Amino acid sequence: MSGGDRQVSTNFGSVAAHEGASRDGPGSRLGRYLRFCLVGGSGVVIDLGLFWILHGRLGWDLSVSKMAAATTAMASNFILNDRWTFRGCAGLGSDADRGSPSLGSPGSRWAKFLRFAAICGSGMLLAVGLLKGLASGLNVPVLAANLAAIAAVSLWNFGLNERWNWGRATVPGALQR
Repeated sequence: MSGGDRQVSTNFGSVAAHEGASRDGPGSRLGRYLRFCLVGGSGVVIDLGLFWILHGRLGWDLSVSKMAAATTAMASNFILNDRWTFRGCAGLGSDADRGSPSLGSPGSRWAKFLRFAAICGSGMLLAVGLLKGLASGLNVPVLAANLAAIAAVSLWNFGLNERWNWGRATVPGALQR
């Protein structure tokens, strides 16, 4: 191995150590993603179940049913992600920030929930558009269209929440780095 190879290897190793975890441990990005997926799975069950009740059984409007179901799932997912998926991660809302006395401070759980809601809320609007396009435009069965919308929007939600809520970047300009 040449000196340059060792330097690259050493730099990569220090980046991995700086990111805070081993390659496959529970604190790794893969571990967080797997926990995020499990939490998301519970949200899918909540979303699909409540959507089926509201739209399929009670006859509520498609969009209203979707928004109510997604909002309920979003609240559940926030609690589980905050307590389990991203527990101990650096950044705004880390364990060190949990005792923040000011409700409006950037590290308060309330402020973090508002960021989570903004990200997931915009994802919800994307999901409603995708659901309507698939169900109405392509005649995909409503529950299958809803599941496809959930899957597509989950990538949006994970990426932005990991970055803005539980990562080092906490402002929109950070996405441009």
